[in-house]
Amino acid sequence: MTIYIMPLKNYLIKLDGRSICQNGAPHLIKDACGEYCFEMLSFMPKGIRYFPSFAAKIITDGGTLSYVSDCFCVCSFGRKIYEINVLPHILYSHSREETTCVHEYFSGGKKYKARIVRDSQKTLYAESSGEKFCAEPLPDGIERERIDGFVPDGGGYLLSVSGEIENQKYIMILRILGNTYDIILERIADAVVYENGNLTLTTSFTDMLRRRRTEKYSLKYGAVSEEKTEYSYGDNLSYGDEFIPYLFLEAIGANDGECAKKYLHADLKDNISEIREYFGSFCSVEYPVYFEPESSITALKYRKGKDAEVRYFEFFTQDGLITNFTETEL
Repeated sequence: MTIYIMPLKNYLIKLDGRSICQNGAPHLIKDACGEYCFEMLSFMPKGIRYFPSFAAKIITDGGTLSYVSDCFCVCSFGRKIYEINVLPHILYSHSREETTCVHEYFSGGKKYKARIVRDSQKTLYAESSGEKFCAEPLPDGIERERIDGFVPDGGGYLLSVSGEIENQKYIMILRILGNTYDIILERIADAVVYENGNLTLTTSFTDMLRRRRTEKYSLKYGAVSEEKTEYSYGDNLSYGDEFIPYLFLEAIGANDGECAKKYLHADLKDNISEIREYFGSFCSVEYPVYFEPESSITALKYRKGKDAEVRYFEFFTQDGLITNFTETEL
């Protein structure tokens, strides 16, 4: 079994009392066997703060991960190779509960309060007369969060939660009906603009085509309806056949169906909906980083709760078009 401990920004990681992941490099545990104890110490502006710290451990048994502390995210690459990431919200694991923002409103003659609370992670709560009816966890790493509310055309009430995650914008819109709610939109984008009942989301992708997606929605009658989605491309270079699977999967991941069709053989073009369903919802298109497979093998990373796994797909091409594909094990 091989384990890579990945570095965590603003943290010193110790393994059995020894500092690891220094200079931002992963720490390799080769032929892992037994119990490994970790301590995470947070960096402060004037150095290292030794309290509070966070302890965790991993136990391996017979070539399997028999125990992993909840603060770790495990990504399986197959062949008993794992990446271990520390979940960012451990920064607040010993912190006192704190309310970061509050929004109050009236609806149907009743007073409502929505607030975001930070403890082990940030959570949106909504309540009326002291009764909580909403508890929605927010993504890890969200900052500068705020809550807004508005009455759309046709009545009802919508709550908007926005914030920043690294260099992107986060938005979640909830429809409130008395003491019930449902999430009608949740996105991460580069730019979010709301004006006159219309919402525009712009997202730039770090893919080979430097794709840019613009989504336009109408918020009326307590619902979200998609008006239009457009794509533009900053790179129209020609790529060799070995890159066709990557170009195709990047288009699928961006929900750019028309672009994805360009890489399919005529016999497959009409099946684009079924093909999207086959690949499901993946986080990213990856090169098989820990292996050197045939060039026809492409990797996709999928979320599994707080953990992740990498699955491998083999593609068959002819004259620059995909004729078939299948999931495979390396």
